[in-house]
Amino acid sequence: MQLGRAEIHIYKLLLGLYVFSLAFFDKAIFFGYDSPYLYVGAISILAVVVLRRRIGIVLPNAVIFWLLFFIALLLSSFFAISYEKILSNAVRLVSIMVISVGIYNLLRSYKYGIKDTLNFYLALSFLLSIFGMLQFIEFNYFHTFNLYLPPTNLQFAASGGPGAIAGPLAIFRATGTFAEPSWLAFYLAPALILSITRYMQTSRITNLILILTILGGLISTLSLAGLILTSFIILNIFFIKFLFLLLHLKLFPSHFIRFACLGIIILLILPLVGNFIPNADNYLKTRVDEVTHGLDPSSEIRISTANHAVLLFERSPLLGIGAGNYPFAASLFLGEPADVSINSGFLLILAEMGIIGFVTFGLVLWKSFRPILRISSPLSEQLLWLVLCDSLLLISYNWWYHPLLWLHLTIPLAINNEL
Repeated sequence: MQLGRAEIHIYKLLLGLYVFSLAFFDKAIFFGYDSPYLYVGAISILAVVVLRRRIGIVLPNAVIFWLLFFIALLLSSFFAISYEKILSNAVRLVSIMVISVGIYNLLRSYKYGIKDTLNFYLALSFLLSIFGMLQFIEFNYFHTFNLYLPPTNLQFAASGGPGAIAGPLAIFRATGTFAEPSWLAFYLAPALILSITRYMQTSRITNLILILTILGGLISTLSLAGLILTSFIILNIFFIKFLFLLLHLKLFPSHFIRFACLGIIILLILPLVGNFIPNADNYLKTRVDEVTHGLDPSSEIRISTANHAVLLFERSPLLGIGAGNYPFAASLFLGEPADVSINSGFLLILAEMGIIGFVTFGLVLWKSFRPILRISSPLSEQLLWLVLCDSLLLISYNWWYHPLLWLHLTIPLAINNEL
C-alpha cells in the first residue's frame, strides 16, 4: 500500500517522540510511577490503530515468547511474599509489551523506520552526552547544581543522587535527566557501540564526532561497570573484525585503518581528560584500587546481592521467590539487610522468577538476535552489536524491564521490512 508523505511524517514523528521520551524514564507526571514514554506509547498505539485500520495491527513473531515470560512472572507469585510487587511488575511488563507491539508496527509502516529510529537514538545520546559533560563541569568546577534535574519518580527519589565517594575523594558525576549516573551509562554504552560500528562501515566524520562526544558523556558518568563492560565489547569488536579475520587472511585494510585511527584519537584524548579533569582521573584510580583490594562499597553490594540471588534461587529454583520480592525474601529467609534490588538483570530474574523465567527471558533475547544473525548487511551488523551490548549490560544492570532495552529488542524483529 502506497503511503502518503504526511502519513510517513506522522510515523517518523511518533518514533522520534517515543525515543526522546525515554530520556525521562524516571520522570513522573501525575501518579509518581508514570512516565512520559507511557503516554507517547499510548498515542503511538492509537495512531497505529487509526492509520493502519485497513491492514490491521501485525504482531511480531516474538510475542509468543514475551507472553511466556509474562506467564513465568505470574507463576513466580506462588512463593511471593508481596503480591503488590507481583502486580506492579506484571503491569509494567504488560505495558512495555503492548507499547513494543505498537512500535513494531510503526517500524514496519515505512521503509526506513529502523534507520530513522537508530538515528533518533544516536541524536538523543549525543544531546545527553553534551548535557552530562556540562553537568560534570558545573558540579566539579563551579560547585553548583543548576543542571541537575532531580528525579520525581517515587521509585527512584531515594537513589542517592549524583554524588560519589572513593577514599578521601568526593566527586559529582553526570546524570543526564536520571536519578543516578548508572542510568545515563545504560543509555550511552549501546549508543557508543552503535556509533563505532557505523564508523567502521563508512568512516564518516559525523560518526567519529558521535563516538568522541558519547565517549565523553560516558566518562562523565564515572560508571565503572558501564566503562568496563563497554571496553569489553570494544575489545570483542577488535578481535572479531581484525584478529579473527587476520588469522584467516581476510583482513580488509580499510577496516584496520579506521579502527587504528579511532584508537589513536582516543589514546590522545584520554591523557587530556586526566590532565584537565584530575578529580575524575583520581577518582577512577581510587575506585580501581579499592576494587582490587576488596574495599569498594559498590562492588561489595554487587557481590552481596549476587550471593543473595544464589541462595534465594536454591530455595525456589523452578518458579523463583516472586517478581519484585527480593528485598522481602532476603530479609525473611536470609535474615540479612537487603539492597533495593539484585544488581544483575540475569541474577535478578533467576532469583525472582526461577529457571522458567530465566529460560523464557533467554528466548526473548534469542528471538531478537535470530533475524539479524540470518541476514548479512550493514544494518544487521549494527543491530547485532547493539543488542549484544544491551544483553551484556544486564550482567551488571538489573533493568530487564527498561523501555530502552525493549525498544532495542523490538527493532531487529522488523529488519526484513528495510532490506
